[in-house]
Amino acid sequence: MQPTMLTMHGITFAYPDAPEPLFENVDVAFPVGWTAVVGDNGIGKSTLMAIARGNLRPDAGTVAPDP
Repeated sequence: MQPTMLTMHGITFAYPDAPEPLFENVDVAFPVGWTAVVGDNGIGKSTLMAIARGNLRPDAGTVAPDP
């Protein structure tokens, strides 16, 4: 079996009590062998990875392969 790239297309997510989405219409592709997501504190890295793992469902968009 050949490794597959993780892609996320049109991802939008808002926490229930948030006044606006944490992120909207995010497109990202993680190549085979990627090892880290880096960025400032509080910008949504952990939330994005929870969506990638299938622990959270986005309000819109797709994750492939399906977690």
